[in-house]
Amino acid sequence: MQYTTAILCAAFAVTSVFSHGVVTEVKGANGCGAQDDTAIIRDNELGISKASALGRTKADGPVTATQIIAVFMDGAGNKTACDIHEANSLYRRQLFGGGAKAAGSVKAPAGTSETSVAACVGAGASSSLPTTSDFGEIHMTLHQINQDGARPFTAMVDGTSGGTDPAAFKNAQVTQNIPGIVAGVSATTTTNFQVKIQMPTGITCGGTVGAATNIGGFDENQEPQTDDSPTQPQNQSYEIGPPTPNDIFRYRYHLGTNLGSVFVLEKWLSPSMFLPSKGDSELDAVTASVNEKGVEETRKVWEQHWRSAVSDEDFGWLVGTARCTSIRLPVGWWMMGGEFIGGSVWEKVGVFMAELGARSFGIGVLIDLHGLPGGANSEAHSGTCSGKTELWGKKNHLTLAKKVLHFIAQEVRNGMDGVTGIQVVNEACYDAKGMYDFYEQVIDIIGEVDESIPIYVSDGWDLGRALDWSTGRSPFKGGKKNPIVIDTHKYYTFSEKDRNQSPQEIIGRIGSELCELDGKDGSLSDRGEAEIIIGEWSCVLDGRTWGRVQPQEKDGLVRQFGQIQSQKWSQRTGGSFFWTYKMDWMDGGEWGFAEQIKKGNIFIPPFLLFSADDVGNRLQAAQDRREELFTTAQGSHEDYWNRTCPGKHFEHGLFGEGWKLGFSDATVFFGMRVNKRLGDRGAGDGGDKIGCLEIWVKKRILESGQRGEFKWEWEQGFRAGVKAFEGVVGIQ
Repeated sequence: MQYTTAILCAAFAVTSVFSHGVVTEVKGANGCGAQDDTAIIRDNELGISKASALGRTKADGPVTATQIIAVFMDGAGNKTACDIHEANSLYRRQLFGGGAKAAGSVKAPAGTSETSVAACVGAGASSSLPTTSDFGEIHMTLHQINQDGARPFTAMVDGTSGGTDPAAFKNAQVTQNIPGIVAGVSATTTTNFQVKIQMPTGITCGGTVGAATNIGGFDENQEPQTDDSPTQPQNQSYEIGPPTPNDIFRYRYHLGTNLGSVFVLEKWLSPSMFLPSKGDSELDAVTASVNEKGVEETRKVWEQHWRSAVSDEDFGWLVGTARCTSIRLPVGWWMMGGEFIGGSVWEKVGVFMAELGARSFGIGVLIDLHGLPGGANSEAHSGTCSGKTELWGKKNHLTLAKKVLHFIAQEVRNGMDGVTGIQVVNEACYDAKGMYDFYEQVIDIIGEVDESIPIYVSDGWDLGRALDWSTGRSPFKGGKKNPIVIDTHKYYTFSEKDRNQSPQEIIGRIGSELCELDGKDGSLSDRGEAEIIIGEWSCVLDGRTWGRVQPQEKDGLVRQFGQIQSQKWSQRTGGSFFWTYKMDWMDGGEWGFAEQIKKGNIFIPPFLLFSADDVGNRLQAAQDRREELFTTAQGSHEDYWNRTCPGKHFEHGLFGEGWKLGFSDATVFFGMRVNKRLGDRGAGDGGDKIGCLEIWVKKRILESGQRGEFKWEWEQGFRAGVKAFEGVVGIQ
């Protein structure tokens, strides 16, 4: 069964709600809001007298677009009804005005009646029909009535028939959905959710409905076809939408820093939070404070610590000077509260992120579950000073960890804007028992909530083994499709090997780092998924290492050490996060991101430094050369394979399709800032590149429907298109 929203401005004649949910408002770029009530679509009814292509009403009357638009555009609208609707809709403004940032939903007051239908009569006479933005996006409000089995929605768009031909509908991307859980839409009732739809690439609204022209409409469908449906052919053509702002946050190159010792305290970074106590962990700090100051005063101290962690001035510096695109935010499982520990501070994370306004500055946030039940390692940053690693192999701890991650995924899905991914474990101990089984279970759990959320996993200090696992997962055969990113950490100060070497010897090792990637990345079609980031690194070397050189040499060697590391990370990974940004003893020395940026010790990719005008000029140059580059690439591809394998059948057209999409995607990524798609304060200078290319290629292959023997040609073309664009605009 489907629910249709008929035409973008449609106002159905039904005023009662009998179903799971109802779309109550649609907003286009012109700010026009219009009522959509629920219609019912059943496949076997489409195109017969009982139901139109837009379905039928509860009263078994076909939904007719002509009548809907005529009612909406009638200048004799009912002012009284509009006034009543305005009074009843005050709470909705939170949804579009930002008051519900952390949740993405607004609870309707008890007893609220549906007034939008009557209010909608005649509204279009002054506001006109809603239109999409220049980027093909529309917003709507979905009022969820109950939770009896519906699922998160997909969308289809009719750009040609005016809602009369079922075959005219094309798949569109729901870029912000309502929250989903295993059994249904969500556990909430009588609640409004913001939903965003991205129109399919290339679609034009050419339909005619009565006196209205250039009409497009869409269906919202609760039962999306899965990639591994038995009725789906190996290769299926799909309408692929352009990258969204959320895609940019998640898949661009991440130049970032950690925000350590905010939600997971570490005594060496924040000694002011620790009263005299025996331990160095968060639990020790809280216990000592409660014993001396009491619960209420301790709460105030902790909340002040969170609120003061990062200011607007900090974010302005991170964006404008350091050119950060992301921060990694460590959190602890104990913050979830409720069934997990009894009393939650997790809501403070949502408030923290909303108040920080990272999204408005164009900065994404990677949520890192730094501390897990029992401890994924024996260090104090797991939350206690027990010195034990008790997560692995302990069913109760693993079960609790999975519940916590399910909870976080729901919170992200419900509207924590700008989240780049969820890291499920930080620094798992070496050779942890059952770690990869745990990862597979967590992927299923998070994927059940939202398959679009990137999942970051610890390599357990063995990058080669982690890559063997990720590349062996067959990304195109069943299972959840979440992007998988391996987090590896690079420090050169803790081992005896490091301490016994000079700075120059350690610097000489950097060039051969990440060799585990050799032969594993660059081709999902035959190698699998191999995306990594450097979740933690620093410019710190041990005192014994520095004792091998003269003191006056140190500054120059620190600069060389930091530069060569950060250049290496930018060449081979999807991003890196320096440890760390804030501590009581700013600017932090070789541990301090701020100090290392100020001293020029961290390499900033040049494309992040381009001026807005320069980005615009480079975009134009790329478009001017696009056809020339495509013709050359297509010809070279065909010539190579025709010479290499004469007479063998290929599908070289797939190379061309992939090339064009790759070039187009790279264009959108590069121009997202100058086009002001990343927030007002995130607009301006700098371009972005597809940094997490491996998982972006996976996403695009899945969306393209390529499953057959020659999907490798499509993938090669896509990668070649990205590379061609980057070559023209100067991304190295």
